[in-house]
Amino acid sequence: MNDTEFIPIIGLEIHVQLKTASKLFCSCSTDEADPNSNVCEICLAYPGSMPSLNLEGVRKSIMAGIALNSHIADITSWDRKSYMYPDLFKGYQISQYDRPICYDGNVEFIVRSRKNYYSSDAYIKRIGIFRAHLEEDTAKSTHEGDFTYIDANKAGIPLLEIVTKPELYSVDEAVSFAKKVRDLMRWFDISECDMEKGHMRFDANISICVNNPNIKSKSYEEWEDILFTPIVEIKNLNSFGNLEAALEYEIKRQIEEYKQTGNLYSKGQKETRGFDADKGITYIQRKKEEANEYRYIPEPDIPYLEITQEDIDQIKSQMGITPLEAADSIRSDVPNISEYVIELILGERRLFDIYIDLKQETGLEPRKLINLITNELKPDLDLLIDQQDKLSDWLNQIIQVLIYFRDNKVSQNQLKIMFSKHQVGETDFEKLLSELKNDEVDIDLQSIVNTVVESNPSVVEQIKGGKESAKMFLVGQVMKITKGKADPNEIKSLIDKKINEI
Repeated sequence: MNDTEFIPIIGLEIHVQLKTASKLFCSCSTDEADPNSNVCEICLAYPGSMPSLNLEGVRKSIMAGIALNSHIADITSWDRKSYMYPDLFKGYQISQYDRPICYDGNVEFIVRSRKNYYSSDAYIKRIGIFRAHLEEDTAKSTHEGDFTYIDANKAGIPLLEIVTKPELYSVDEAVSFAKKVRDLMRWFDISECDMEKGHMRFDANISICVNNPNIKSKSYEEWEDILFTPIVEIKNLNSFGNLEAALEYEIKRQIEEYKQTGNLYSKGQKETRGFDADKGITYIQRKKEEANEYRYIPEPDIPYLEITQEDIDQIKSQMGITPLEAADSIRSDVPNISEYVIELILGERRLFDIYIDLKQETGLEPRKLINLITNELKPDLDLLIDQQDKLSDWLNQIIQVLIYFRDNKVSQNQLKIMFSKHQVGETDFEKLLSELKNDEVDIDLQSIVNTVVESNPSVVEQIKGGKESAKMFLVGQVMKITKGKADPNEIKSLIDKKINEI
């Protein structure tokens, strides 16, 4: 058994909280609030209360389906999924069973090593999506000692559950795919995916394939005579770190169990396990339920919903540029740009939009602009990205500052000084610019350059001998004399001029 080859088989169920103003079946707000304050008779399941479908939740689900390259159902419906938990007031969850809103999709993503994210070993993978169905969330349970507290604010919040085919064959693939879904949901403003607030969580289904290395080259539908260990579903993983740690532990646990027992999957051999993040282990909760144990029945209070191709086309037209199109746009602007910088710009849809706006408004060369955004502006942008009014004021000031920079009225060093002061609370760029100009000293830059060059003949000889890097020593000397107020590019130009005269 020492020569046995083990390959993890992983499928994910990703629960995404949709970004809507109200809950899925009532008008209660989805905003953060004091416990049990955003509630009504519908989400508290009072007898006789009737659900009313929030069509914005449907629209966001269709957007997600388009982002996941899925088919959108022409007719979709809702069902009652029965199970008894304290945080499920009705005794059933309104979900979708045989008519999900999205089905048969696929996602292409880059698989990267978690230990060396930008290594050359990255590769592209495509995974199939079984379905994405729309359902209501349960209430939130908080356990403290012998007591459990229930907050009904989350009851009824719209969730989209994205179910993959079991075609992920490593922890790297699972984590990379989960991050891709998060990025897609954020890009199209479908969900904030703030995992600290519970906007996104994972259930991971995992077993171990035994002695069948060809499994990686086949799709799920092509599996034949695959031998694998009993399937485990790890529930409610609420961070990428927990997803990674739980999968790594469970892979080792299942391999060890197989080595000891030789036990392989047969019908009904499924179990649900939790994950203890403090101990880094999974633990058994119950034997896995089959669909018939949920006693699905059609939801009688919500009619079937018809979705036309015209509806889908209209929603698609409103979604705007895709991440792939945005990446191609950046590559066109800046040939040979690193993929790291592209992913940094595309990490937030609004950051890419800001890049486009600044490019159009300032006329700055794209490479310079991207360097400024990633190196100087991003700390401000990270703070303001969700504060639209403050962001608009900030951008109006930034545009003028960058125009000064474009016209060589402000040096890059002055920009750095302004941005660093701005990030510690000095918010008026016009005032900062005025202070910098008043603080400038009258200098004869050429005279200073001449003195520095003439005082360092050995460095000049190195430069003449082809050692361009030696020039930075002279630039540094000039910057020291001018107290950082001169433009390094202008200094280099004047140094070249002086050396050519010698």
